[in-house]
Amino acid sequence: MKFEDLSELEQELFDCLFNYYESSFLQSEASGSIKTADEPEKRIIVSELNEMQRKVLNERLHLNDLIPKEINEFHQLILGENTVISPMQILVLLEQLDVLKDEFGTLSNTIQKKRYSVILQAYQALDENICTQRNLKILKRMRGIRAVKVRNDKNVYPRHQILYRVLRDEAHKNGRWENLSQAVKSILPILRLEYQKNNLVWIQNEIDSKLALIEELEKGRLINSHNKQNENYHGKVYQNRKYQNRIDKLQLEINELIIAQKSTDPALLLGKKIPYNTIYNDESILHHLRDCPELLQDILIQK
Repeated sequence: MKFEDLSELEQELFDCLFNYYESSFLQSEASGSIKTADEPEKRIIVSELNEMQRKVLNERLHLNDLIPKEINEFHQLILGENTVISPMQILVLLEQLDVLKDEFGTLSNTIQKKRYSVILQAYQALDENICTQRNLKILKRMRGIRAVKVRNDKNVYPRHQILYRVLRDEAHKNGRWENLSQAVKSILPILRLEYQKNNLVWIQNEIDSKLALIEELEKGRLINSHNKQNENYHGKVYQNRKYQNRIDKLQLEINELIIAQKSTDPALLLGKKIPYNTIYNDESILHHLRDCPELLQDILIQK
């Protein structure tokens, strides 16, 4: 993580803002003359803004009164579509970025990355298609965040819901805890049993998914063989061994899952192949729960 990454993200936020809104009020500040109607709009470069321009821009952002570009205004008036992003939404992200810039030198690299990622995720949450693609590094990072979110929604989210349910149920039955460490130590035995049940469900879903994929590959291999023998077919064909190699690999994975399914501790055999397996670690649980203020209000004694 470098300080330059923050400047790149700041430029990205400006690119996004002026993708939707007119920026002529800044251009006239810079040039001392009003831009002609037929002059193409210039890109606003953050590093080139002078002190007066920054002040004017900051005031306009706080007023939330930037004028949409004609194409966006057309969508609003004729098609009934609202502008995707308001100036105030960008302002909030810029202010968060300014705070991170001020504190950057005092933070560990881990905290720097985490806080940068939070801002980037908030930016992406406004609209997944807003990236102007001028900065490919940011575009790549946003795609990475999207991929992680998909994986988390599928695998990690259900595990967290089990954790929250167990904590709330036990707090309701036995009363709230004095502190978070006490709560986690108290529910670990129950949580392990609940996760073992969830592991078996996950394993069966994986087996079913791989069996379905094998069935599709078998069909594909038959079609491929037919196409190879058809003199009138001029499309692409493959070596049948490619299908067989993939089928064999899937079958090995299924066999491994079946062995784990029959064992007393599937998580021990499969290790990291089971999603979010580190949740058995009480330190991992504590770290996650510290970022769940609403849950903590439900399970801890309020002092």
